[in-house]
Amino acid sequence: KYAGNNELTEWVSDQRVCYSQTSINYEQIKLLNEIGFEWVKASWEERYEELKVYVHEFGNTIVPRRYSKNTALGKFVSRQRYFYKQFQIGEKSSISDEKIRLLNEIGFEWDPTENRWYERYDELKAHLNSGCAISDTCRKWTITQRL
Repeated sequence: KYAGNNELTEWVSDQRVCYSQTSINYEQIKLLNEIGFEWVKASWEERYEELKVYVHEFGNTIVPRRYSKNTALGKFVSRQRYFYKQFQIGEKSSISDEKIRLLNEIGFEWDPTENRWYERYDELKAHLNSGCAISDTCRKWTITQRL
């Protein structure tokens, strides 16, 4: 799981075992909780359902990597994008056609940075064509495009 770090993978597994056997102290539990440690590994389907709830609440799949309400969800979304890139270039990946289909059904944004560029471009184009006021966000974006 932790690319190239078998010792860390084993240690993480050991922490889960110690927790289930109540042989880990309160301070260690508290520290692991603070970094969003997953005591029980959630299935892909469980994370997908959590993502659907997020989409319902926020209208998009751009979950911050350190989303305070659910840090594991932010990591899940980031991993799906990574696995998809691997899949696209023909490398071994844990994402399947079925998972891609399900994510596409909820409007998953595979490359949110590129999508935001086009959103700002469309906003600027509309502004130039209509004389409407340009938003601060679009103004800042325009400046960065000149750099």
